[in-house]
Amino acid sequence: MPDATAATSTGSDAAGAQRTLRCGVVGTGRMGRHHVRKYASLSGSELVGVVDENAERRAAMVEEFGCPAFETEEQLIEAGVDAVSIAVPTTFHLKCARPLLNAGVACLIEKPLANTVEEASELAALARSTGATLMVGHIER
Repeated sequence: MPDATAATSTGSDAAGAQRTLRCGVVGTGRMGRHHVRKYASLSGSELVGVVDENAERRAAMVEEFGCPAFETEEQLIEAGVDAVSIAVPTTFHLKCARPLLNAGVACLIEKPLANTVEEASELAALARSTGATLMVGHIER
């Protein structure tokens, strides 16, 4: 299995040594669960927690993966996350990504990036202003 730190700018400490990448997932539906499963099993990755507004889904993630589950992105930030996958309905991408990008957390957002061109532009501008990495997830075929 690949090393989660190999291709990331956040995967090295000040001396250049590899360190564990602290990952989280926002949205634990079908796609989000795949991200949770990968972060839980990747070498060099630590699953810091998941965020979902649905209490049953949060409980299922705790039971299946043994990870903390939170109600808000702010709680995940407080847990010390470096990078997140956002796998919620498109209309919520900006709302979920905003606090994470403001905190400098790298965000992988499932496609499409945003609901509108204006929202996508806001996400890009926010990432530029904070220096956070912003990526769009595409299914590998």
